[in-house]
Amino acid sequence: MCAPDCVTHTPPPSIRRLVQSLQDCPPAARGEAPPGLLSAAETAHLARLSHPKRRQEWLLGRWTAKRLLADYLQASGETLPLAAITVANDPSGAPYAAVTRAANALQSPASWDGVAPPATRLPLALTISHSRGLAFCALMAGTTPHLPGLGGDLEVIEPRDASFVRDFFTPQEQAAIAAAAPAARDAAITVLWSAKEALLKALHLGLSVDTRQVSVDAGELFRPLDAGWAPLRATLHPELVHVAAQMAGPTATLSLWRCFYSRDARGIATDSARDVPSDVAYVLTLCLIS
Repeated sequence: MCAPDCVTHTPPPSIRRLVQSLQDCPPAARGEAPPGLLSAAETAHLARLSHPKRRQEWLLGRWTAKRLLADYLQASGETLPLAAITVANDPSGAPYAAVTRAANALQSPASWDGVAPPATRLPLALTISHSRGLAFCALMAGTTPHLPGLGGDLEVIEPRDASFVRDFFTPQEQAAIAAAAPAARDAAITVLWSAKEALLKALHLGLSVDTRQVSVDAGELFRPLDAGWAPLRATLHPELVHVAAQMAGPTATLSLWRCFYSRDARGIATDSARDVPSDVAYVLTLCLIS
């Protein structure tokens, strides 16, 4: 399986997307939850996170996901407080969203008499990623249990060690990187890595498999750092083709896109990385298997 030649140049409107920075959620920068953001289960999870950087990333990811989910629900005719939405993870690590509509859902767990209010899982594919002060979330509606595979990955463009390239990239990808101009090398490596991560997230596998089972077409790596989305091509190992077919059927298609983001001194994210320092430039990739 490979990303088709006829892939659209931008993700379809049915994939809702949102990028947020710590500037959008200042409490997260301090490792604190904004009032009314978290459900009881999420509050308990946050209490178990002791590392400041992990708390910050997790909170910004939840903030971004819940804002996107609330907008989706409102467009569907339902308005819920953010704390009535829970973002959790399947055993595979893939995120999902559930809503609690009971009247006592936002009360203290002590008032539940030992029985938590029922939660309804939303029929959505959901993906979350974060990197150095930015978070990205995308969602797409579907019909359970056959939800589309959706994976997103956000990465800072930065130098990578040669051993990283040897360990995680195919020989063809390594050759393309070796042939790249020095100024393009860091961006090319980051696009490759981010595309692999997004695709493996869409398959609900994450980094549990060898990343060399995904091969990204080197011809797509050296596009200019222009604003907007551009398609990528990738080929899957037969084992991963089987996983995709189980997820989306024997006629499953794979679509893959990349975009560049930058962050200014105020922490504001924009969808262009042209002429900005590499320490505030990001690659964002998005994969759909349907």
